[in-house]
Amino acid sequence: MDELGMDGAVEELEIVWWQLSSGRKVMASLPHLAAQALAEGHDSPALRELAGLGVRDDLLARRLLPLVLEELDRDLDRAPGGWGWTVPWETAREQFEAGLVDRTEHALAAVRRDLAEIGATVGRLTLHWAGSYDDCGSTDEPPRSATRQ
Repeated sequence: MDELGMDGAVEELEIVWWQLSSGRKVMASLPHLAAQALAEGHDSPALRELAGLGVRDDLLARRLLPLVLEELDRDLDRAPGGWGWTVPWETAREQFEAGLVDRTEHALAAVRRDLAEIGATVGRLTLHWAGSYDDCGSTDEPPRSATRQ
C-alpha cells in the first residue's frame, strides 16, 4: 500500500471492475494492470494468467477479472476509491438541505446552458461532498456522492 492507503494496480483493477459492472467504457489495459500488480508484490494464479494475456484477449481478460479480485480477497460489491454511494440525483436531493439543492441545480442549469451553445448535453455529472460528516446532518453515515443523469 502507498502512503494514501491505496494498493496501486490492484485498486485500479477494482476500479475497472466497478466500471464494467456499472456499464461504463473501460480504457485500461487489464493485462498491463495485472503485470503492474505482480511487480508491486501481489500474486495469484489468475493474476499471473491475466498478466500473460495479449492486447487482443480483451474478452478473456474481462472474464478473468472477477476471479483475480476474489483471489486477492477484494470485495466485488464495494465501489472503490472511498467516494461512498452513487445515487440518482432525484434520491439524493431529498437528503440535502434545500439551499444546497438550489445552488446545485443552478450550477447544473449553467452547465447545460454553456453546453447547449456547442450542441452538447450532460451525460453524467458527479458531485462529491466536500464537507464533514455532520455537515450533511448526521454523524452516523459517511458523505454521499450524487449523480445527475
